[in-house]
Amino acid sequence: MLRLGLVAIGLAALWTLAASRFVDRFLTRIIRACLRRWTRLEVRDYARLLELDKGYTVSEIEIDAGDWLSNRRVSELSLPQEGVLVLGVRRANGNHIGAPHGDTEILPGDTLSCYGPEKVLRDLSQRLSGPKGDATHVATVEGQDRIRARENQL
Repeated sequence: MLRLGLVAIGLAALWTLAASRFVDRFLTRIIRACLRRWTRLEVRDYARLLELDKGYTVSEIEIDAGDWLSNRRVSELSLPQEGVLVLGVRRANGNHIGAPHGDTEILPGDTLSCYGPEKVLRDLSQRLSGPKGDATHVATVEGQDRIRARENQL
């Protein structure tokens, strides 16, 4: 019973340390210093840089044959109007296209790496081809236009 109590106290202490902002800042400084000294890695807070805490995310979308994105060129999709940027395309054969151009065709079996609003990316990953998918695209673009208008007023 004593051992079980000690284990519980130890786990509670570890949990407290792991949740501590002070410990996080302290360890972050140590890790940055070590990375600067012994590696050539550029240290950045990508989550802050991409503002991932404000409803934006980086997500992978797997493309199936009946998806709205399937068998279309990046430029045809007008994803930036929805607030979405395509960061890369991983083909089914393993090849990767970083920062794809507008003429890059999205094929079934591809996996897209995208950045944008969480809700938009979630909806986009489930959007089916056809008129209903096109109508959803138009509605999403209109919603993003309203958001941009509000942001420009601030």
